Amino acid sequence: MITIMTKLITRVLTVFSICLILGGCILLPGGKRISRLQGYSANRDEIEVYVEQQEALYSKLKADINSGVLRPGITKHVILERYSDPIFCNDQPQEEDANIAEICLFRHPTAYFTSDKIYLHFDKNYKLCAWQVGPVQ
Repeated sequence: MITIMTKLITRVLTVFSICLILGGCILLPGGKRISRLQGYSANRDEIEVYVEQQEALYSKLKADINSGVLRPGITKHVILERYSDPIFCNDQPQEEDANIAEICLFRHPTAYFTSDKIYLHFDKNYKLCAWQVGPVQ
């Protein structure tokens, strides 16, 4: 009877020790690195999703320009809701047309130097008045 009890206690203690050791690895200094790597992995997944969304929105903007969906008179607010934020907006453009108050630049998020640049021109009421699409020069 004592031998059976001893074996049982030994097995329970062994399993308990293994659980403590394996569970404790996460709490050790090396474990912090493991959890940090897991965090980087999660962030990378979020970044990939964000980049895919931005690629789709850039492609949608370009397609809408080519198909005539994008028309003068659309407000900047609507543009930003549909196509996301531009790379850059210049609110002091050096344009000959005095009606242009702002020019915003849109580019592909990953093909930054090889994709077409899309410039949207807004008037003083922040309504789209013109656009330019062109290759990188």
